Amino acid sequence: MMPPSTLNEWERVLVKYFLAIGKDGDCSDIHAFEVTSKTLTAACGLEYDQESEVERAFHKVLVSDPLLEHVLQQGFHIRKTQELPGCFIYLTLTLFIDGLLDEHQSVNGAFRKKLASWLGIDRSFNDLKGVAAMWQALAVWLNERIDAGGAFRRLILPHPGGWKQIGHTRRLSFPTRHDFRMVEKFVSENDVDLDNPTALLIAFPRLLNDVSLGLNDAFEDFRHSYYARRRAIADHRFWCLILRIRKAATAERRQHAILEMTFNDYQEPEFHLLSNPVVEKRSYAALGAALADTSITSSWNLGAAIKRGFLFFRQVGMGRWQAETNLARCNARVFVGLASKIENVMGLRLGRLTGKSPWRITEEPKPISIVETAFVQARLLIDSDDSIFRPSVTDGIRVNGRWLGLPRFLPSIDADSSDLTIVSEAENSSPVNTISVGNVMQLSSDQPLSGIYDIEPELHTGEGSLPWRLRLEFTPHAFRHTSLDCARQKLNLLRDWRDVGEEPAICDGSQALICESGSPAVAWLLEAVYADGRSGWDEADLVSLVRRSDPEFENDPWTVLHLLQDGGIIEPRLRQGWKGRVWTLATPRVIRAVSEGREVALLEGALCSKFIEDFTLAVEGLGGTSFQRQGHIRWAVPVIGAINVSPALLAERLGLPLCKEIDSTGKVPLALARTERQAEHYIISSTWCWSAKRFVSGKTSEGSVRLTRRSHRLGTDHDVFCVEHAGRSFNYLSRCAAIIHAHALAGVALFKFREDRIERIAQDGALPDVLAATLRRRCLRAAGVDAGAYSYPATEADARWVSSMLSGCVADVEISTPQATGELLSAVRRSGGRLRARWEGGELSIKMNKSMRGFNGS
Repeated sequence: MMPPSTLNEWERVLVKYFLAIGKDGDCSDIHAFEVTSKTLTAACGLEYDQESEVERAFHKVLVSDPLLEHVLQQGFHIRKTQELPGCFIYLTLTLFIDGLLDEHQSVNGAFRKKLASWLGIDRSFNDLKGVAAMWQALAVWLNERIDAGGAFRRLILPHPGGWKQIGHTRRLSFPTRHDFRMVEKFVSENDVDLDNPTALLIAFPRLLNDVSLGLNDAFEDFRHSYYARRRAIADHRFWCLILRIRKAATAERRQHAILEMTFNDYQEPEFHLLSNPVVEKRSYAALGAALADTSITSSWNLGAAIKRGFLFFRQVGMGRWQAETNLARCNARVFVGLASKIENVMGLRLGRLTGKSPWRITEEPKPISIVETAFVQARLLIDSDDSIFRPSVTDGIRVNGRWLGLPRFLPSIDADSSDLTIVSEAENSSPVNTISVGNVMQLSSDQPLSGIYDIEPELHTGEGSLPWRLRLEFTPHAFRHTSLDCARQKLNLLRDWRDVGEEPAICDGSQALICESGSPAVAWLLEAVYADGRSGWDEADLVSLVRRSDPEFENDPWTVLHLLQDGGIIEPRLRQGWKGRVWTLATPRVIRAVSEGREVALLEGALCSKFIEDFTLAVEGLGGTSFQRQGHIRWAVPVIGAINVSPALLAERLGLPLCKEIDSTGKVPLALARTERQAEHYIISSTWCWSAKRFVSGKTSEGSVRLTRRSHRLGTDHDVFCVEHAGRSFNYLSRCAAIIHAHALAGVALFKFREDRIERIAQDGALPDVLAATLRRRCLRAAGVDAGAYSYPATEADARWVSSMLSGCVADVEISTPQATGELLSAVRRSGGRLRARWEGGELSIKMNKSMRGFNGS
């Protein structure tokens, strides 16, 4: 990629980088510009090692402009459009020159000499009135574009109209090279505690006689803002300069670390570490193990807290908590992590702690007031500063630079006020409300959002202008992923069934293959999962996502994982290196199925609404008829397919693989996938309670068969599910397989057949993966939740087949006496049309026509 080569190209990239609203939605006012070779390179989207090349290209296009001197003198510009102001490249030049100044800013003519030297022009540039005129024209152009709905930020000119030549540039340019060196020296010579900005404000003024006007103005504005308790000054240009230099000051180049805590489906905490410079996310089962990571111990933001011995976790989303060192930056409730030395000092003031030494954490989030009182009583110092704040958008799903605008999956605003104004640019747009979740404001809407929304806080008493402003653009749908190839896709699938064969898919031909409308909530969930799943998830992250699908599942996310897995949307894989699973989207494909001698094309895998639209259009284009079966069950994944069309042609048109044969269960019952792991150095984390019908961590009601979940003592290996019976034990990595085997050995039904479905009796468990997929294709309906019960659509013949494969795990299934094929066909002939023969579920059966009840045989 090359840097721009024309004035127009340069103007376009500079306007986008410096003036337009960025990807983070920040549309706050512009008070300063930092224009250097580095920022010019970033504006071009190039790498840092191309800085020299970018500066040469910038220099070349300006020197070759015959109007350059005239524009700087008169402000003449003829290229103004709705997209480009036509003058910003020239203003960027003046900012770049000011940043190059080494001399003390009071030296007369220093700027003009540097400008002439850089351009290679032998002249004085005494008259630069055009610069002031262009700054004023730029401010007007931005206001006009913003008022017309353009995605730009307003420019606040210092001392508007008060300077006639380069005064605006000298104050808008920040920092200069000289400023940077002076602040570097100040930081290296003064060990200022940045958690206490007052100390910085006391020490810094001694530098003000030796720095530029821009830095003087920046410091004074920050001082006034801080003492006046203005909000959202974490991104103030002066504060950002201090932080930037301090981060770079140490020889170790200490990084910024982000530590998040989420919960898996057993409600056990997991810890995820990200650091900047960006490294691959690392996950840990214990807080102590996470805090021992060098990325945290050497980080500038969390390293001191580790030495101090305590930190807090503030809520940043549903089921997501982020480490924070300063309690004053938290509100509502927090989890508190304590090192062993502090735990002894704190005593029982924070209640019971969980985890192992050297770090433990409170069992539940505690109200801020209780935490503050506990730390005061324990005489532990807590820095108190709530003025350095940055608004941010969190916990949303990004779609091509926009936010997914579906209810329950809208982002949150980390704000300093609960009074927010949210306005859409479009008329008749869906209204947006906010719900307080911890210390963030969760956006809420009953309908999908589309378009641009501006978010502003209400002004406090004494505030003359808005302290911050965000602009978010929403889309109501995801877009097809070009590929699902990611690191997690390369991990081994976690299988429930080991005796897997290959055979053609068989569908029930008696079903009406029409397009049924399902619940919007299910469609929104599937769209969110698809949009967020390009790179897969650690299980705790996926659990956090699916909790949001409905209040019904906030405390039972495992049910939603079942829904998505049994619906063929997601797949579990064994995490590499330590315990647990990751999940990935199932690769889309077309399956050739057979129904009473005719072909049926099934579209399976992870899909989005646009993907389904493409499928429907392709089917119509090939002369076929598409269908979507979801039925009356509210929470069920739709089964999508087509008839009267060639599956091979359809797959080719959509660019998808065609499967003529799919996984089958084989003929061996209870062919569950065991593991050779012996669970050495493991502890029992939970035990299956036969009366509660689920895993519990306390006292249980045990039977002749014992089922336990065992976790590695150090959290460095997968959980193992152990089934013990009559002196023998069987180990599984699959929780589903272990639950089924335990019920089969105990002779206790896990499911029951009821009318047209196989319903789960227990509070946990599911059909093995291959059985669930085969059943879905037979009935052309997926598993779902109805009135709180998890069930699989099935015929009586299906239920008998499942029962034969799972040895008594299905109750209320009538087992008919086998009859010869000839006897069945003879009965049909003698019935006078009342009976009809049918091949179903691998068996020959006969059914009564219309309302007459039939019987099945083999």
